This record gives sequence, structure tokens and C-alpha cells, in this order.
Amino acid sequence: MRSVHRTRFKPRLRQFEATEKDRLQGLLQDLLLHILDQNKGREFGLCKTCRHHDKRTNGSFCALLNVELTPEEGDQICHEQVCA
Repeated sequence: MRSVHRTRFKPRLRQFEATEKDRLQGLLQDLLLHILDQNKGREFGLCKTCRHHDKRTNGSFCALLNVELTPEEGDQICHEQVCA
């Protein structure tokens, strides 16, 4: 997985007109509702807030998928996430 630094988007978002922001918000909301529907209502969230996330010295580990994670991956959204 590759992480995109969130500050790259902030300058561009500030340039949006109010109607563009409203449209983007609507599209993102539709996307999230679609993902929830596909997941049969199961929530999703940040990897690092999951019960299966194990913080380690060189990153972290997903106990559910049994994989090592980079530090950046802990900040990414996981559709398998279970709130800790």
C-alpha cells in the first residue's frame, strides 16, 4: 500500500468554490454509503484504531491478516477494521 501525504490536498481544497466543496462532499458521502452497503453495514476505519492492530518498533502488525505493516499503513483506511 502507498500512502499519499494528506497535506498535498489542502492547498487545492482551499481553492474550491463552495459549490465544488458541496459536490465533493456529496460524492464522498455517496462513496462511503456505497462501501458500507457493500460491507453489509460493517463499519471501517483507520488501521491503527483496530483491535487487530499491534504497534511495533519498526511499524505495526495486522493480527487479522497476519502481515507486517509500514508506519504509514497504520494511518490508512481498512475495510476489515474492528474498533478496539
